[in-house]
Amino acid sequence: MKIAIIGTGYVGLVTGTCFADMGISVTCRLKRGEIPIYEPGLEDMVTRNHNSGRLDFTTDLSEVIDDVEVIFSAVGTPPDEDGSADLGYVLDVARQIGSLMEKYVLVVTKSTVPVGTAVKVREAILEEQRRRGVKIDFDVASNPEFLKEGAAIKDFMSPDRVVVGVESERARKLMTKLYRPFLINNFRVLFMDIPSAEMTKYAANAMLATRISFMNEIANLCDRVGADVEMAGVPVGRVASIKLDDDLSRRQARVVLILDKDLQLPADTIASVKTSGLIGDKYVNLTAGGSEDILASGDTLEETESAVDIESLISKYALGGV
Repeated sequence: MKIAIIGTGYVGLVTGTCFADMGISVTCRLKRGEIPIYEPGLEDMVTRNHNSGRLDFTTDLSEVIDDVEVIFSAVGTPPDEDGSADLGYVLDVARQIGSLMEKYVLVVTKSTVPVGTAVKVREAILEEQRRRGVKIDFDVASNPEFLKEGAAIKDFMSPDRVVVGVESERARKLMTKLYRPFLINNFRVLFMDIPSAEMTKYAANAMLATRISFMNEIANLCDRVGADVEMAGVPVGRVASIKLDDDLSRRQARVVLILDKDLQLPADTIASVKTSGLIGDKYVNLTAGGSEDILASGDTLEETESAVDIESLISKYALGGV
């Protein structure tokens, strides 16, 4: 089986190298084969698979697109000026594929992207096909990554789960064939529709951000009362899940927007909230003491609340206020 990886940063290079190590023929778009990142064990794995002929490098997709069955798009999605994800690189890849393809190919998005990106990718490919006057069958899929820096190879080679969003049985079979060698004893691939797969990545990142922020606050409290946060955090981490009702979730989304610029929330968190459609483009500037619209629906803070402290703000907008 032959695949190509476009975007050989942290995610793309680890993905391509690990697939090659399991016997799949992989071509990565990387200049001169130079590794732009550091990950323990990655350089040796790249060298070994390149020498064996399973891992190759090129800067020209046209050289390999006719030979591959699957193309992974792992390009960057930097935050735009308003905090939403910039899909420029993702759509550039889609347009390039559409302009070059001559046979069926499965296009898999591995980048962290908002829900609905697959629809845009499909339309970009179709637009290029219409421009060329051709109609060539293809599929799109979503395969978000869950790699930890410093343990990315281990995470990929022995994943606790693999999330895959597909639209056709053909795509499902190809992704099964790709991941089967990693999960021979326990095939932990979670197949779902594409929007759900795209949402899974953002949900996972948001949950991690929430847990980190929560434990940081608990650590501060432990310092004040003389408790050991490492001991207190163990039983807390054993809580299986927290289920929020829809109304509470909507009110919490407002708080995320309000605290956006002031607390420097992760880009993925801000992008996911903006994708939800619950909010507008403005946020409350707590530091300047100003009051601005916080929802597309027109909900606002009263002028007398413009300098409200964060605890009061959360109490009103997250725990039972408007």
